Amino acid sequence: MERLPLMGKMNSNCSLTKPKEFAPAQDEIPLYCTQLSCKDPQVGLWKCLTNGDLTTFSSILAEVAEVCGNNNNNGYSTPSILPSSHWINSKIYENDRNILQLALELEPPEKGIPFVKKLLDAGANADFFNVETDLALIHVAVQSNNLKKVEALLELEWNKGDISVTTQPEGQNALHLAVNNPGILRRLLKEPKARINAKDNCGSRTPLQLALLAKNRESTILLIENGANLEEKVVGDGRNLRNLVQSTFPDLSIDKINIKKQPIHYTLDFLSDVLDKRDLTLFKSAIRFLDKSEISAGTVRGGVTLLQRAAIEGLNEFVCVLINNGADANMYSKENLYTPTILAASRGHYQVLESLLYKGKAIIATWTPDSQETLLHVILRKSLRTGHASDQSIYEKCLNVLLESEDFCTQLKPVINKKDDLGNTCLHFAAKSWPQKVTLKLLELGANIGIRNHFGEVPLSRIQTKTLEEFLDNYCTQTKKDPDDYSDSFEVTFRYDFLAPPVTEEQLQNWDREKQTQLELEALPETDSLWYIARSKTHRHLIKHPVLTSFMWLKWQKIRRLFNRNLRFYLLFVVLLTWYIFARFGGKSLNIRGDGEDFCSELRFDESYFGFFYILFALHVLVQIGFVITDWYKDYYNDGFTSCILGSWLEIFMFLVFAIVLYGSLGLLKWVLVLLLGVMVLREGFQMLSSFKRYLLSVENWMEIFLIGILSVILFGNSVVPCKWNRHLAAIALLISWAELITMVGRHPKLARYNIYVTMFYKVLESFFYFLIWFSFFIIAFAFGFYIMLHRDNGDNVDKGDYEFFDSPWLTLAKTFTMFVGEIEFSDIPVDRSTDESEYIALPVIAYLFLLAFVFFIVVVLMNLLNGLAITDTGIIQARAEIVSNVTRVESVSYAESVLLGDPFDFLSSSSANGDGPFSWLNRHLPSCALLNALYTKSPTVRSAFQKITGATGILLFFTLLTDKSARFPHVAKGLLGGRVNAEVRDILAKSKDITRKKLKKKEDREDITIEKLYSLQNFIINSLNRQEEQILAISKKINL
Repeated sequence: MERLPLMGKMNSNCSLTKPKEFAPAQDEIPLYCTQLSCKDPQVGLWKCLTNGDLTTFSSILAEVAEVCGNNNNNGYSTPSILPSSHWINSKIYENDRNILQLALELEPPEKGIPFVKKLLDAGANADFFNVETDLALIHVAVQSNNLKKVEALLELEWNKGDISVTTQPEGQNALHLAVNNPGILRRLLKEPKARINAKDNCGSRTPLQLALLAKNRESTILLIENGANLEEKVVGDGRNLRNLVQSTFPDLSIDKINIKKQPIHYTLDFLSDVLDKRDLTLFKSAIRFLDKSEISAGTVRGGVTLLQRAAIEGLNEFVCVLINNGADANMYSKENLYTPTILAASRGHYQVLESLLYKGKAIIATWTPDSQETLLHVILRKSLRTGHASDQSIYEKCLNVLLESEDFCTQLKPVINKKDDLGNTCLHFAAKSWPQKVTLKLLELGANIGIRNHFGEVPLSRIQTKTLEEFLDNYCTQTKKDPDDYSDSFEVTFRYDFLAPPVTEEQLQNWDREKQTQLELEALPETDSLWYIARSKTHRHLIKHPVLTSFMWLKWQKIRRLFNRNLRFYLLFVVLLTWYIFARFGGKSLNIRGDGEDFCSELRFDESYFGFFYILFALHVLVQIGFVITDWYKDYYNDGFTSCILGSWLEIFMFLVFAIVLYGSLGLLKWVLVLLLGVMVLREGFQMLSSFKRYLLSVENWMEIFLIGILSVILFGNSVVPCKWNRHLAAIALLISWAELITMVGRHPKLARYNIYVTMFYKVLESFFYFLIWFSFFIIAFAFGFYIMLHRDNGDNVDKGDYEFFDSPWLTLAKTFTMFVGEIEFSDIPVDRSTDESEYIALPVIAYLFLLAFVFFIVVVLMNLLNGLAITDTGIIQARAEIVSNVTRVESVSYAESVLLGDPFDFLSSSSANGDGPFSWLNRHLPSCALLNALYTKSPTVRSAFQKITGATGILLFFTLLTDKSARFPHVAKGLLGGRVNAEVRDILAKSKDITRKKLKKKEDREDITIEKLYSLQNFIINSLNRQEEQILAISKKINL
């Protein structure tokens, strides 16, 4: 019998519960102590035990007993065993034993027994079973061969060890282990639960057989006296135990032993034997004599309950008998820790599974704590790990048992996205190995399509496009209105279950305003699944489906303010940077600083300027204020005045900057730039902390770091860096900052047309880059040829006015690349045509042929090839303009959301933009370095503070606007837009109408086909009746004749 782990489970009201036997993590240990044990009472007890300090040990336990109500010395409370999840029963950190087991193992025994008794009095569980060592505490005590330890565990009636528990995988109980110690055996036999005829897993040996094999005469007599079955057959021998006694101890007379009468006929072992023989009639008769609790919790050979045993072997009739006689369908033994439902499902016993669920009312939402597999997992993986069945159809029947019941489906929803130990959800297995109809059903139950396993795989990659589209059309888009009704009454409800992060149903049921903050802290990013759809070549076109576009529209309403803040801040930075660079390096002719000022010198505090750049900045301020007021109006309408003001700290900061610059003009321009540069450094640092790997793999981030470095040199290196160097650095800073601003504006989710233009630009840039990496060697080769052929560095005097661009290899290279784009001045090519010598007549011809070859191969062929590539790329992008726009929006929003929430899914690392490009090697080997997520995990206070500062707590939908994971359009849009509907919402409604029409058309077609089949069947029946009538008439005529 294989070892099977304990189950997590869900109680009757669908709230998730942890399995009792598994201890919490060390940082979850509650601090019950108040005086002596400082921070961690468990560690305090351990140290006292190691040092033999019983006094302090007792003091700590007294505090525990007082808190938990176990101080029965004064008689004011009823003693009780502390729960298994309590720290006193939990394993000590980096140790596979709890404090009671360590006390039992303490040597010498006289030193440890007082500690054992103190722990038991305080409520430490004497019946604790260690799944790491596969031993219960009673086994540890018996194996120590110390009677006082065994007596200590059996002393308290309300807290004693269970001697019927078996070791694993041997399957031996305490009696088996005690056959070599008659004193301990005698004490054990006094216990009512002593199962003297229990068989182990090593040849079905009873304690008597082991005593005989050990040739322990005293133990043999003790066992016979207490009713050991002498007629039990010895496996592989043919003799019974009576014969074995006689052969082992010839002088021992069994007849002279006073044997106590034992009710051996109707015990669990007897039922187990009957079950082995498949005698259902006798099983039904015998089970009536056992108590219900014994039927549920008692174990038989193999360390399993009877119900577990019947489930493993697929004995449905026996399962029904056990359930009818009170067996708990959710009960499992301490030794074999799988529930009967998991045992049956993993082997494909669908009839047993059906009986357990319908008759036994077994809990469906259970999972194993070692492999973390739910009931759906073990069915959908088709026994891939255990390999018990080859007939895969039985698993389909198991799945039908679960999915054909609405009640069972409701119980499955809270755990539909639970991961196993490899990160796989149920949808991973369904999409990989099952028909698409199963995938469709799981999607309807709320399975998330974007959860990654440990190998980076998402279920979406194996879901057919047709299946996902059918799911979006039929399940996620629901309306009862006529799509041809052109009034404003058309409404559609979109369901977003498959996009929701894996948050438990219990959290959603307990949602209220007071718990909102805590629930949002526990929530996860909501756009990861959309990002995977947008990046999938086979599913990307679905990104324009109204279900997905409506969700992104709602998400944009939440995250809009953060995008606009970032854009406004960077616009302010670029405007001030441009003004500052022109003021310092623009030249005296611009008269920005007035006459007499040193060129390139630092700006002084007393300088002022109210010319062109000042007016331009003032106009910029007015535009910025207009955008801020627009955002404030929308926020005030949706979130209220208080939330609007408290969340506008960056706008207030920018207003202060506006006022300072307008008042101080040039004098304060440098220090304002220093302040904005500091904010930029903080912004970049925040992105680094979210995912340093993603940050390093982005070219755009490297440009921003370069810009910060250049600007730092310009602002602070005036006394070190020469003016000419500063001028060149300032020009580069202008180019990078403006390029970044253009990109940010172009990627703004609301600017669909510019999204397309920016995508075109970068796509063509990427194509040109990879193309020129290879073909640039042609240009370099021509450049070297031009230099060797045309340079005049041969000792002759060359006038300074002569053409010098071919007299240096580097100048020749620059000139050749310039000629590549068509800038060829034929008259400037210094081909020497002055010689009249006959042997040199061919040289100008060779030079011009070389030049013509360059023009043909490079200027004509290569340039036209590049133009063709650009036309192809832009044509593809234009043809898919709507998809490109939506993909850009998804990528921007998903990135921002993951950064703000601390990247709990490690999404930023896995979605590195250059993961398939030149940095693919780094992308595979660099760790994610998600320091912010680690900080959030360690300190919820820091997480709360960061998210309040950044406004991250306001961007989630499923805990605020979409608590039921659905939205009704245009109702929800009118609520967010002040009662109106914009063009984007109207487009969503129009597409929803098209889908509704398509569904109605399919329904009508199916009805028409059904009607045609009915007509055909009707005609067939009429024709058959007519033929039969004719045959009857013909027969009648013959009879009449």
